[in-house]
Amino acid sequence: MSSNYGILRIPLKFLEQVNNIGDSNRKNFYVHLLFTSSIDGKVGPGLLGYIYLTLVRIKDMQLQRTSLSGNITRLIEDRIEKMKIMYINRVKDIIDKEINDEIFRNTLKLDPSEIKFKVYRLSPKVNIDFVKIKKEIDNHLEEYYKSLSQDHNETPKAFQSLIGLHAKLLVLTSWFSVLTLLDYGLLTSMTKLNLRIEREILEEYTDRLWEDIFRIGMALGYKSKWILSSIQFYPDVYSFGNISRKVVEKNEYTEWRCTAYDCWLSRYAPLIANIISGDIKEIVRLPALFMKTFWKTYYTRILGYNEKNVKVYVGYSNNYCRIRVLVSRVNRSSQAKTVSS
Repeated sequence: MSSNYGILRIPLKFLEQVNNIGDSNRKNFYVHLLFTSSIDGKVGPGLLGYIYLTLVRIKDMQLQRTSLSGNITRLIEDRIEKMKIMYINRVKDIIDKEINDEIFRNTLKLDPSEIKFKVYRLSPKVNIDFVKIKKEIDNHLEEYYKSLSQDHNETPKAFQSLIGLHAKLLVLTSWFSVLTLLDYGLLTSMTKLNLRIEREILEEYTDRLWEDIFRIGMALGYKSKWILSSIQFYPDVYSFGNISRKVVEKNEYTEWRCTAYDCWLSRYAPLIANIISGDIKEIVRLPALFMKTFWKTYYTRILGYNEKNVKVYVGYSNNYCRIRVLVSRVNRSSQAKTVSS
C-alpha cells in the first residue's frame, strides 16, 4: 500500500492497522480502532470519531460557502455560477487525480466511477442528510456486533464498510473544497470584499458552525464532553495532510502549534489559481480567515478564555498550512460555555 495516501490517509491508515492485527485479541483491537484509536493506533477518537469530524468538515465547507452567499449580491452570485461552467471539468480533473482507482477497487472494494458520478452532482449549497448517514453507520455497527459472535480471523465486513463510508465522505468534502476555492477565486476576480462584509461573513459562519458541530455530534450519539475533547483531532480531517502538533510553554503564554504538510490549501489553491489565472493570496484569504475564526471561537466561546488573552495566527505556504494559538497565562473567563456530561 502506497505511503502517499492523499485524501484517503485516515481510512487507509486504519485499514493498515487492521491488516497488522495478530490472531490474538482481535476483537478487543477492533473495539479500540472503532472507538478510541488515533490514526497511529494511540489514543484518539476512533474510526467513528474521525467519521464524525469528517461530517463536521463537510458542514464547515458548506457554511463557508453559504455565509459568503448571504453577504454578496444576487448579481455577483449569478455571475459566479455562470463562470463556473467554463471551469468545472478542469476542477473535476483535480479530484480525479486524487482518486486512485486501483486503491478504491482493490483495497476499499468500491467503484470509483460510481462515487464520482454521485459526488459531482452535489455542491456545497445542497442539504446533506446527516440522519441518513447516521442510519448507515448504525446498520454497519449492527452487522459488526453480530460478527463478534463468529469465530474467524477475517476483517469483519462491517468494519470494511465503515472504512469505505469514510472514504466516500472524504471524496465529497474534497470536492466541496475545490468548488469553494473556485468560487472564492471567481469572486476575487470580479470584486474586492471590504472589511465590513468580511466581518459579517465571519460572524454568520461563527454563529452557525458551533451549533452544527454539537447538533451533528448529538445526532450521532456523542456527548458534549467527548465532542470537545475530540476537536483537537479536527486538523487531521480538515487539512488532508500530515499533521505535526507542538505545545510550547513560555513565561507569558502557552503556544499550541499545528502544522499540516501538503494540506488542502497548499494542494488545491495553486491548481485553482492556474485554472482561472487568479491570485493565490486572494483565493486563500477567506479560508485562512475561516480557519482563524474557528480556533479563536473554540478557545474563547467554547473553552472560555478571555478574548484579549487569545491570539490566533494562520500561516500558508506552497507545502504547508500552520495554525498558532497563543494563550496568555491567566484564568479562564467566567463566560465559558457550559457543557453537559
